[in-house]
Amino acid sequence: MTLTVKQVAKLTEPGRYGDGRGLYLQVTPAGVRSWLLRYERDDPRAGRTGKRRERWMGLGPVADFTLDEARERSRKARQLLKDGVDPLEARKDERTKRATEAALAAARDKTFKECAQLYFDRHSAGWKNKKHIAQFLSTLSVYAYPKIGALPVADVNRDLVLSCVQPIWNSKNATASRVLRRIKGVLDFVKVNGWRDGDNPATWEGNLEHALPKPGTITEVKHHKALPLTQVHDFVTQL
Repeated sequence: MTLTVKQVAKLTEPGRYGDGRGLYLQVTPAGVRSWLLRYERDDPRAGRTGKRRERWMGLGPVADFTLDEARERSRKARQLLKDGVDPLEARKDERTKRATEAALAAARDKTFKECAQLYFDRHSAGWKNKKHIAQFLSTLSVYAYPKIGALPVADVNRDLVLSCVQPIWNSKNATASRVLRRIKGVLDFVKVNGWRDGDNPATWEGNLEHALPKPGTITEVKHHKALPLTQVHDFVTQL
């Protein structure tokens, strides 16, 4: 015997009311009404005894799903069973997949600055060079953050990396090289965590080596010491 729309509307006593083929309307003592699907699966704990395991799958509240809609949801679940797929496990896997995708999407929205801080927090404890530790974030703050700090880390590309180091590549090559290595380290860290795809745009070999002079070939500009303004008059007089 199957349920009718009128019966569904009137059934308020606690219990389970069958519609056939495993579909039930459930009314709890608290008055909550929902749809359930009962099915059986082989129990892996039973070995060769052939024992079946009863399972109940929620198909949603009556307030949100009509009788026809509940029957359709039940039909789709039974189709999965025919294909050897447990619908409860399939739903669990789908929820896990969606949660993972949402987490990755949120991570891809992290800014370069946020990722640099995460990289520093997770790795700096293992660094021995105190000067390197002290300069890591400060050099990025001066040369990288103004250009890429607020951008989603997934959007950082080759041109943006160049914009950070190219202006000081010839005049402060040692500093620029360190900044480039630090940007590369952050982007490697980001890729390993699945927050961006593709090659690292801060890689030197086969990439930036074609856009910038080799570090060892550059003579850095060394400025003369500046004379205090108050001594300029005496200096010019003596000169």
